[in-house]
Amino acid sequence: MENQTLSSKKEGERIDLVRVCKEICRRRRFLIKAILVGFVFGVIVKISLPKEYSTLMKLAPEATKNKSGQVMSLASLMGITPSDKSEEGISADYYPEIVHSTPFLISFRDVVVKPEGLSEMSLYEYLVFHQKKAWWEYVLQLPHVVKGIFSDEEVKLDSTWDPFYLTGTQGEFVNELKERVVFEKSENKNIVSLKIVMQDPVVAAVVGNFLVRELEEYIAHQKQMQVMKDLRFTRRMYDETRLMYDSLSLQSGNRNLQLNVDMTLGVLNMLSQQYEILKLRLDKEYETFSVIEPATVPLYSSNASWVLVVGGSVFLFGFVALMWILFSFAFAIDYKDGK
Repeated sequence: MENQTLSSKKEGERIDLVRVCKEICRRRRFLIKAILVGFVFGVIVKISLPKEYSTLMKLAPEATKNKSGQVMSLASLMGITPSDKSEEGISADYYPEIVHSTPFLISFRDVVVKPEGLSEMSLYEYLVFHQKKAWWEYVLQLPHVVKGIFSDEEVKLDSTWDPFYLTGTQGEFVNELKERVVFEKSENKNIVSLKIVMQDPVVAAVVGNFLVRELEEYIAHQKQMQVMKDLRFTRRMYDETRLMYDSLSLQSGNRNLQLNVDMTLGVLNMLSQQYEILKLRLDKEYETFSVIEPATVPLYSSNASWVLVVGGSVFLFGFVALMWILFSFAFAIDYKDGK
């Protein structure tokens, strides 16, 4: 009896599968139309996308070091307990935050570029006025475009920059540039990979080289500021120790007091030596990172290929049409069974 029940269930499933296949074949024209629409849509999308070029750069940052030098030891002698987690240099984990910060991106405004077919101009002017967009972006921005057409105000490039208050065109420049500087994850944690995406290959390489130089100067400047901070700290400790030594030197005749004078003199000499070392460090060139892969002019577009765009569109429309057929068929069966 149970065997008969199982066989009837299998037969029912087989019959349902056959009915589904027949339903798909019956509505094959609808499926083919959906695939053709997907093909046409994919072609339109591919044609509408402006060409973009990307250049990839790889950097090997200098390893950060704990500040466990003489300055920290002297600070302990003076009764100051600095944090053990403080480090020299900037960790590579902060590079994306630095590069995407508004003050850093503003420094790109005067970079001179020469796009193909155009005269020399600033990167600010190029990103604001000479960027191609897909047609659907114009549709989404239609209210803004219509407002601009009927407005008497002319869009101008602002010469005065204030990071605290950016104008409309300045904010557009910063946001556009932020989207075009992309950090990529690397298999090697000690390597930082970043990509510049532009609509002109030469502009991409120029911006990439400028970014590397600007980031290098930023990190070197931060290291210099840290040395200056240690220099001021050492100078303050030296002055305080000198006053202590002069005060103790005026007193005499006490053996324990003479021991304190000798110890204070030793600390004073150490501080003097450390101060001279920091002064020399202030004038040296600071190591930041090594450029493993510099920016080069890309030869080919980085846009998605025809196969990927058109094939993906065809698959998407075909899948949606197939799901529509199956769900409508299942709904029809449930409706008949309900009756």
